Amino acid sequence: MAPPAQLGPTRTFQVLFPPHKVLLATDFSARTGSVSEWRIAAACVDAHAEVVPRSRALPQYHLGDGGPPWSIDVASTQSMLHTIDGVRGRDIE
Repeated sequence: MAPPAQLGPTRTFQVLFPPHKVLLATDFSARTGSVSEWRIAAACVDAHAEVVPRSRALPQYHLGDGGPPWSIDVASTQSMLHTIDGVRGRDIE
């Protein structure tokens, strides 16, 4: 049984939207006054990093890493792991 194609290597030239494609991300809660909002610290393919509101995160595939036995995040709610259209897609609006 071969792993899904999305588990193969990726080259930077394959990424269509480098400023909107995330390499590393982590969710955290930020409080401004009495308002708390989920945000994402993201490092992008074009080498910039930013903190974005979770509302700017685009939809993603559920279990986009192929499901068992390849899944590493069966119960994860982490944003920007399984981009729709992969390297041709965008993680951030």
